[in-house]
Amino acid sequence: MKSFEFTIAATGLPLDTDEWEYAFYEAGCDDATVSLQRGVFILFFDREAEDFESAARSACDDIRSAGAKVLRIEPDPLVSSSDIAERAGITRQAVSLYTTGGRGGNFPLPVAGITSSRPLWSWEEVARWLADRGKLAPEAIEQAECIQRLNFELQGSPVAIPIQTGKMEGRETAATAVSARPFTRYEDYARERAGKPQGERRKPKFRGPSRPHKPFDLRPEMTMH
Repeated sequence: MKSFEFTIAATGLPLDTDEWEYAFYEAGCDDATVSLQRGVFILFFDREAEDFESAARSACDDIRSAGAKVLRIEPDPLVSSSDIAERAGITRQAVSLYTTGGRGGNFPLPVAGITSSRPLWSWEEVARWLADRGKLAPEAIEQAECIQRLNFELQGSPVAIPIQTGKMEGRETAATAVSARPFTRYEDYARERAGKPQGERRKPKFRGPSRPHKPFDLRPEMTMH
């Protein structure tokens, strides 16, 4: 048996009394620290199980037994650069070099907030990239995939649509359609285009030469005396 740490957000129990504490405890969540944040129950689990998925699913079952509704399982599948540094145990400077292409090469592209000052990456993709380079344990990939899959199930979204595959411990793993992108990098697009026959090319239409501007005349009040 291994011990796994994760967080589950839940709702659905009355907030005006302390009965929810006993409800969770009696339902089998005695291995979790429970708090109430912004009207949502946050349960920090340290659960023993054969694998991470068994631990997470049994915790969800216990929460439902308490009469609550499971909202989400964390760590969150979307991560910022600081989140990546914290989860991988590396410096923010190293992450900055990875994300800007200064080191490593072919780092996953952001999946959200690309034009903002705080872009977000898929932790599943980042974990696979780091694990392939020996900077993260392979178990992190399995946990990231499991959390993403379970959260999709909670949202009622399809979870078994493979869009890219990789090898991990002798089995194929698949990312989900939510993180699908036609081409991850320009080189992939160019490679795809190079393999296709070129059709008839049309001559581009250019605009005619622009008219020269008239000289700029200063108004009397703009001249210096």
